[in-house]
Amino acid sequence: MAGAYTTPVDLTGFDNSARLQIGFKLTRLAARFDIDNKAGISRFTIETVSMGNGRRGSGYFPIRVYGDLPEAQPDQLITYPIHAFYGEDANNGLQTGAFYAYPSPKDDKAYMILKGKYKVNETEMKDVSYQIPFTQQMSDGNATWFDIANNHRYTISITKAAPYHLDANISVADWADDGTFEYTPEDSNNELLISTPPAFEGLNKYDKNTQTVSMALETGSTFDMSINTTSALSFKKTYTGGLNAQQYDWLKISETTTGLSSKAIQTNYTYTFELQKDYNKSQYPRAIVRFSNTMTGAETVLFVEAIAAPQAISIQQEAGNRNTIDTDLLKASMYRVNGSKLKIKMLCFDGITMTETPEWLDVKPVSTNATETVYQFTLKNDYRDTAEQEGTVSFCNSKHMKLKTTITVKLSDATIAPDFSALGGTDNTYTPPSDDTPGKVNMTICSKNNFTIKTLSRWGTDRCRL
Repeated sequence: MAGAYTTPVDLTGFDNSARLQIGFKLTRLAARFDIDNKAGISRFTIETVSMGNGRRGSGYFPIRVYGDLPEAQPDQLITYPIHAFYGEDANNGLQTGAFYAYPSPKDDKAYMILKGKYKVNETEMKDVSYQIPFTQQMSDGNATWFDIANNHRYTISITKAAPYHLDANISVADWADDGTFEYTPEDSNNELLISTPPAFEGLNKYDKNTQTVSMALETGSTFDMSINTTSALSFKKTYTGGLNAQQYDWLKISETTTGLSSKAIQTNYTYTFELQKDYNKSQYPRAIVRFSNTMTGAETVLFVEAIAAPQAISIQQEAGNRNTIDTDLLKASMYRVNGSKLKIKMLCFDGITMTETPEWLDVKPVSTNATETVYQFTLKNDYRDTAEQEGTVSFCNSKHMKLKTTITVKLSDATIAPDFSALGGTDNTYTPPSDDTPGKVNMTICSKNNFTIKTLSRWGTDRCRL
C-alpha cells in the first residue's frame, strides 16, 4: 500500500515528550480478482488461475506500472505464475481474493487464464483452459479493452461453459472494503424461496441444486421469489447469447414487497417474475438474474429457462453457400443443385426431437451440447428435380411434445440469366426467342470474328454444349 500526508508536521526535539498523531489514507497497489462460479451449474471446476499480458511490477511513489506507457515493450509483459484456486467458496459461489495483480493499461490487452475440469457427462471429465479478455461490449457490438486499475476489485462471474468456450461477465468496483469490523449477518446463506400460483404448480418448477426455474410460456404464467438479507438488494437481468440476445426481453421482474423477516435485523425481499405483455418474438433465451448485496457485494444468481418449443438460431454458413434462412419467420430457401446444404442451430433446454421432414431433404445433427444442436439440411441428389416447391421440418420439445417449431423450406431454381446486349465482334446480332423458337446469335463469317455472352448465376456456370 502507498499513501502520503501532505500537511507539514512540526518535529519537536527529544526534550519534548509530546506525542503527535496523524492520519492519512493508504491506497492499495494491487488489483483484486473475485471469481463467482458454481461448478454444479457451469459444469466447470476451476483448479488454477493466472493472467496473461500482465506488467512485471509497479512503483510506489507515485503508483506507476513498470515499463513503457501507454504501450509496453514485448519483454515488459509477463504471464503470471499459476495460482491454485481454493477457498471456502471456491467453485461453490463467490470466492473473493482469488487472484491479485499489478495494474495494467488497456493497451496491454491483459486476459485471465482459468484452467480446470469440464464435466462432459456424468462419467467423463475433460481438461480445459479458457482465456477471459478484459473487454466490454459497446452499443455497436464491438468490444473494447479496459484498464486493470490498482485498488479496484474485478468480479468474474461464470455463467456457462462448453469444451472450447466460456461465457463470463466482468464487473468492476472500487476496492472500498477498508477498515476492520465485526459482522455476523446470519442471513441463511441468501437462500431463495420460490412460490408458484396453484394454476402453475405443475408447470413452473424450481431446481434448488442448479437454482433454475423452468417457466411455462402460457398466459398468466408467474412465480414469486423471496430472499432474506441484512442489507439492501439490487438486481440485474441479462440473457445468455451475448449482446444480440438482449433484444429478446421476454421476462418481466418487479419488486412487490419488502418487510422485516422473523429475524429483526433482516429484510425480506419478494420479486414477481412474469411474461412480458405483447412479446411476439420467436426466441426465449435463458435469463440470468443477479441479486447483489449492496454492503458485502455478495451475489445470488437465479436462472430462468422458458419451457418453450425449440428455438431457431442463425449461424454462419460455409463460404460460397447461397442458401438462406430467416430464424424469425422460420423460413428457409435452398437452391436445386447437387450438394445444396444449409445449417441451423436449434436450442431447447429440455432436449430436441425431430418429428417431420420432407422426403427430398436429409436432416442430420452435426454437433450438439447440453442444450443446443446444429442440424444440416441437405437436398438429396435424386430429388433435385422434384415437383414439390416446399416442405416442412418440425422440431419438438422432448419433454413437452406439443411444443413444436416448424421450419418451411422452399426450393428455388438455380437460374442462369444470359446477357446478349454486348456481343462485340463484327456485325454480330441477337434474335430473342419467340414462342417455341429459341433465341439465336447471328454471327457474320469473317476473319477473327467472335462474340461474348455474359451470364449471371448465384452458383456459377459451366459450359455444357456448343
